[in-house]
Amino acid sequence: MEFVMESFALHAPGEARLVIKNHPLDAGLIDYRRVITGLEKKFALSGRIDYLESGDLDKLLSFARGVVTVNSTLGFLSVGMGCPTVTLSDPIYNLLGLTFQGPLDDFWQDDGKPEAELFRCFRNTVIHTTQVNGGFYSRAGIRMAVNNCRRLLEPERSPLDELL
Repeated sequence: MEFVMESFALHAPGEARLVIKNHPLDAGLIDYRRVITGLEKKFALSGRIDYLESGDLDKLLSFARGVVTVNSTLGFLSVGMGCPTVTLSDPIYNLLGLTFQGPLDDFWQDDGKPEAELFRCFRNTVIHTTQVNGGFYSRAGIRMAVNNCRRLLEPERSPLDELL
């Protein structure tokens, strides 16, 4: 957060606001509101930072001018919604044409949007060659995941290999 907030303070337009949204699986061991308030003071960002414990991501992204993420499904969602996105790690969707490829300091002034057709092709490739429908949080989801793994585990060649 310090890295992002310092970059935002130094390089984002003066009227820009930074929304920091807590991860839904955060264990609550760190008081992020307190940490953010301290960093807000340190970087003279009073009135420009909003911290959200939760929220509707679709609605939030529909108003966002950009997204900074480490490695999250939020980044994949924001790219899919056509929102400029920069990652601070290297998730599978961190590709030229999908995410901002320069330094974070330059991202605040860039308005390049992800290429919709490239995202469509990428998403379809990922869904049909590497993803398994199911979940970890219910018996039905686990059963679905186990059953759907067969198509990836049983063939001699993976679905991704078939495309290559």
